[in-house]
Amino acid sequence: MRRNPFKSPVVRWVVRGVVAVALAFAFGYLPYRVYGGAGLGRLGQLKRELGELKARNQVTAAENARLREEVHALRHDLGAVERVAREELGLVRPGELVFQIEEAK
Repeated sequence: MRRNPFKSPVVRWVVRGVVAVALAFAFGYLPYRVYGGAGLGRLGQLKRELGELKARNQVTAAENARLREEVHALRHDLGAVERVAREELGLVRPGELVFQIEEAK
């Protein structure tokens, strides 16, 4: 007949110690890893950042499309070139009069 090794008090205390360490790890360290800086909290932060980056990318894509249209107009439309020359550079045609109106304070 074989003797049960878990009947020895020393073995029982060793097994209890191992179980206690495993439970301490499970209830202490694992929740920290799951909900801590590298766990679910970080996942939520990264998802928010991803949403913000996607929104900024959409704004940037719209701005790029607008600039592409403006470049196309400047290359192919003389009216667009004249508009830029007048509005942004302040140029006028010979013989035109420029009236500057200042707002009253």
